[in-house]
This record gives sequence, C-alpha cells and structure tokens, in this order.
Amino acid sequence: MTKPITPQIVTRLNLPEGNPPGRVYFHESGIQSFSGEGYTATFLEEDFYLHSVPGTDPISRATRHTSALWMRDNLPRSAKEYLYLVGILWGNEQKDKLWDFFGFEGIPKSPKDWPGNADIFSFYLSKGVLVPRHGPYVNVTCEEGFDLVAAEGRHRKRCHNMGEFRLHPPKIRVRNKLTDIVITR
Repeated sequence: MTKPITPQIVTRLNLPEGNPPGRVYFHESGIQSFSGEGYTATFLEEDFYLHSVPGTDPISRATRHTSALWMRDNLPRSAKEYLYLVGILWGNEQKDKLWDFFGFEGIPKSPKDWPGNADIFSFYLSKGVLVPRHGPYVNVTCEEGFDLVAAEGRHRKRCHNMGEFRLHPPKIRVRNKLTDIVITR
C-alpha cells in the first residue's frame, strides 16, 4: 500500500489580490534562513536582512518578506505577466533566501473555455535576485515542489472559474498543522 503525499510545508499564504494573484508555500527546509540572523545587506525594505533579536519567528519574517515582494510590486517585471503565480519559499545551508516560482499562463478567461490547459513556466530567485537558468538540463524544483504545483493545477481544474480558484486554496495533506494566511491589499 502506498503512503499519502505529505510535503513538508509549514505555511501557505494566499494572495488573491496580488499582482499577479497567487499562493506561496513555506517549505520547512531552511525556513530558519528567515530568522534574520547573519544578514546585513538590504533588499526591498531596510529591516529585511537586519540581525534578528533572540526569539524572532522566521515564519513572521518570511510573511513580511513575501508581502513586501509580492504585494508592493517588487516581483521581477516578467513575473507580473503571468495570470497566476505559485511560489515555494525555502532556504539552504548558507541561510540564503530562495524561491521557486511557477507562472501559469494560457488560462482561459471565457467561462465556456474554462478550465483549459495552462502552460506553466518556472523561474528562481536567490537572495532577491532573478537567477537565469541556462543549459539543456536545469534543476526546476524538488519533488515536493512538483507535488504542490500539481495540486494547484488539479485544484484549478476543479474550480468553476478563476475567482473561485484564487480565493480558495487546494486541500493539501501535510505532516504537521498547516497555517493558512490570506494577504489582501
């Protein structure tokens, strides 16, 4: 018998009014990168990479980071061209803040053509900078990242329209409790 897929996601942010609308998943891998410790450079806002005080919650900092990036139009210009965006936020051993992004395009606007078959594009941010992916073979995301993007795609096809999809995230089984946060303007 197979085990259920349970990605190591600790928080999901729903951004139905973002530019573009989307969702962000915080992967528990390297979430401590958002504790603020060891960063002195600035990006977006002065306090992003300042040293943290003891007890700073990395989820709170990651949420602030996401809000400033997404809701204040600080995403790369090309990211704003997608109809919908899924982000997976994580960190590495060097405490770098990393993002895997998946842009959905070709989603029908007409109810008679819904749900269609969206094209999905990927890009990657490291420390707030868009990293070009060159070569014939590139790492797109981890397996759990693919699981999340697939869950989003299946959920979109089950919804009646884009508005319903944006407002109601998919049901995802996770290992621990999933914290859902909605961020609006």
